[in-house]
Amino acid sequence: MLLSKFGSFSHICNPSSMDHLPVKIQLQPVKAEKEPFEKVYQVGSVLGSGGFGTVYAGSRLSDGAPVAVKHVAKERVTEWGTINGTMVPLEILLLKKVSSSFRGVIKLLDYYERADGWLIVMERPELVKDLFDFITEKGALDEDTARGFFRQVLEAVRHCYSCGVVHRDIKDENLLVDLRTGELKLIDFGSGAILKDTVYTDFDECQQLIKWCLALRPSDRPTLEQICDHPWMRTTTTTTESPKSPEEPVAGDIRLRTIDTDSSSSTSSSKESL
Repeated sequence: MLLSKFGSFSHICNPSSMDHLPVKIQLQPVKAEKEPFEKVYQVGSVLGSGGFGTVYAGSRLSDGAPVAVKHVAKERVTEWGTINGTMVPLEILLLKKVSSSFRGVIKLLDYYERADGWLIVMERPELVKDLFDFITEKGALDEDTARGFFRQVLEAVRHCYSCGVVHRDIKDENLLVDLRTGELKLIDFGSGAILKDTVYTDFDECQQLIKWCLALRPSDRPTLEQICDHPWMRTTTTTTESPKSPEEPVAGDIRLRTIDTDSSSSTSSSKESL
């Protein structure tokens, strides 16, 4: 009886009769929910700030690893990129491109979108000083040291180029010196761009105005009125949303635990800014 039942199913197992059956069932991978920023990192005092954002000292809660957290307000983002179909500030995309085993460029660890902007989490080397402060304290570099630093900058630029990235703001303040090893690390890709073969025209009008102001003969230089009327000066930057007052709460605001509990000023400043 069992044999007859197996025989009745034999047509199902026949390869010629299985064309209508699905060959493979595709299972959609379940995306793991990302843990909230405040459960992964803690933030302390301000390390520095500029036109593109404010950088805070921080640490990873799981292992205490030092990190730097850069907060970039949404209204300050003018260039965008795409990672896995999601729009992100171009700076994040550039950091993701150059982050690798190469030690001469700062490494991206994580990033978070918030209602008021973005948090960019990067490695934070310890016992370092930017090259500007390094030279200010130690004085003029000897030739061997200068040559070694210059070679490291070239290697960092070559690495960025190989990743399709141009930094566009290489200066002493954007180079960290490891005080133990003398190794340099290139930081701050806020002015960077995707490498391309065509001419970059982003700051053409500004460059023209600067060259005009630096004309060798005073009579060839622009007057104050001419500077004010220059096309670059008459260009206005518009934002899609008006800045919020300090008293106005930001939607989705988060409170961060701070590293430096001794300094009430830096603690409150970090909480208010982030």
